[in-house]
Amino acid sequence: MNIRFGGGAARPTALAVAAMVAALTLVCTQRAVASVVVANAAQASLTVAAGTDSAPLTYPAAANYPTIITATDRTANDGALGIASIAVTWISNAPNTAVWTGTSKNSGVVGGQTTVANTTLAQFGIGVSLVSEVSGANVNRFKVRNTSGTAASVTILEIW
Repeated sequence: MNIRFGGGAARPTALAVAAMVAALTLVCTQRAVASVVVANAAQASLTVAAGTDSAPLTYPAAANYPTIITATDRTANDGALGIASIAVTWISNAPNTAVWTGTSKNSGVVGGQTTVANTTLAQFGIGVSLVSEVSGANVNRFKVRNTSGTAASVTILEIW
């Protein structure tokens, strides 16, 4: 006995649906692998001598995309540990501008925008702050400034 279901067009339709499901599966798998494999965070531990600035650090996100920066002062001998967390984006329109908002132990809510270097983005600890830095025409870097009388041990976490 030979039983036949549906017409002759059912098989090509089923194959087309199966091909679409397979294609979507590959796209989703590719994105899932990329989210695990591609780096989106960086951490650095710095010691900044009294009265100096660290080397400039670059915002890892491309222009017009935000970077979350958390800075922690781990220097117990200066009397206060501190933390600041800001979201910063450098806007690539002329003039290039750094725009930020966040919180800071010493200042509470912080935020603003600047086109120049040495603008304080956030203070944390005693005499320790994040400041803007200019690279060429781009306000796309920052540094840790230590105006205290002792070396500061700082951890920077950047997420983009």
